[in-house]
Amino acid sequence: MSLPTMRITSITVAALCASFAAAPAEEPPGKARQHPGLAVIHQIPDLVQTDPMGKFARGGRSYCGPVAASNSLVWLKAGRNEPFHDNAAQCKVVNLLASPEYMNTHPVKGVGAVGLIRGVKRFVENDIGDQDFQLSYQGWRSSPKGHFTGVKTPELDWIRSFVGPGKSAWINLGWYRHNKARNEYERIGGHWVTVVGHGADRNGRPNDHVIVIHDPSPRTGKDPHDFVVLRKLAGGTLTGNGSGLPRPAKGLFLMGGGMHIKSSADVAILDGIVGLDLHPAKSR
Repeated sequence: MSLPTMRITSITVAALCASFAAAPAEEPPGKARQHPGLAVIHQIPDLVQTDPMGKFARGGRSYCGPVAASNSLVWLKAGRNEPFHDNAAQCKVVNLLASPEYMNTHPVKGVGAVGLIRGVKRFVENDIGDQDFQLSYQGWRSSPKGHFTGVKTPELDWIRSFVGPGKSAWINLGWYRHNKARNEYERIGGHWVTVVGHGADRNGRPNDHVIVIHDPSPRTGKDPHDFVVLRKLAGGTLTGNGSGLPRPAKGLFLMGGGMHIKSSADVAILDGIVGLDLHPAKSR
């Protein structure tokens, strides 16, 4: 059976309330979709990184970066407030973004913030034709000079500021195994997802701790929107073999709720986020 190429069916992923109890699975009423933080979630595509149409290297298993970035870049390039559904055109953009001239995505290791920012910058300049834009990063992992905000612990308000027309944000999350006895989180890998909404659960009820993502992994199934609950870690230590580790976990966001956790990991932690604003002057 072939994998789905675009997840545009009704929402079935349940967000968690403050008590972390699962929400009902039925489709929410139409009026619930009027929450301003959900205004563009149906406009931004949700391509699967293993889509066979793209003929991605190694079947796209490490292509979460260019695929997540392409979700909003093709929508921004189209320049109109309506859904983008050209799957073939998006696959071409993914391969362009993954190329050595853009992100230089490794077929096994994928791409980090340095490569993703370089690729997005080049695409905005060369393919969208915009020269007056803001591309910045919050997080503890490495990022290119001139794009790092100086904030190593991502802020929720900052994430939300990159949702809406002419904007986008991409989360670089880490997969971690949690040693409860030592309260240590061992980083075993990473993943990129696209931020498309915020501020309400799947039923449209206001919840400041919810963000909506499009996850390119095939583990998410056919559902286009994942309503993720962010909860700040009160303590603990991030460990692992990567640069910048070990480091305190306090203040970083644990990604729960509708987040689809990799089977080899215990939790997902928001390590960093890239924000793009095509019209920063208008946003001030």
